[in-house]
Amino acid sequence: RAKGVRRFGSANSEPITWIAATVAGETNAQDKPMPEVLAYHATTMSNTLASPIVCRTRGGNMPRLISHYRPNNLVYALTKDPAVQRNLSLYNGIVPLLVKTDEEGTALLKAHGVGLGVLVECSTKSATNVIQIKNF
Repeated sequence: RAKGVRRFGSANSEPITWIAATVAGETNAQDKPMPEVLAYHATTMSNTLASPIVCRTRGGNMPRLISHYRPNNLVYALTKDPAVQRNLSLYNGIVPLLVKTDEEGTALLKAHGVGLGVLVECSTKSATNVIQIKNF
């Protein structure tokens, strides 16, 4: 199933960029900041696949942006900071999970019944912004 989804995603990535710009009322997709574009596309992929969104976060900005687009599925925010966890619990559709390691995060996601999910990673310190479809 994951291979078919990857083919679907790569074949339809160009039209989705245009849709993101027109839905948001923009004439050019380059006018929007990268985190907002990632949040919109993660929401679109999640709604298409009917799977939750998983986001690792330090400050909680990406889960907040994703919540703004009101995905049909839950957003699991993995954070190491208890203050960020408390803050994110106030937002629509976000399930903040306090984790110390990636292995602990994977175990918590399995405990919540997450199988296939959309993993979003956005970093301000490096130029790596990733949306992946991943089995947990």
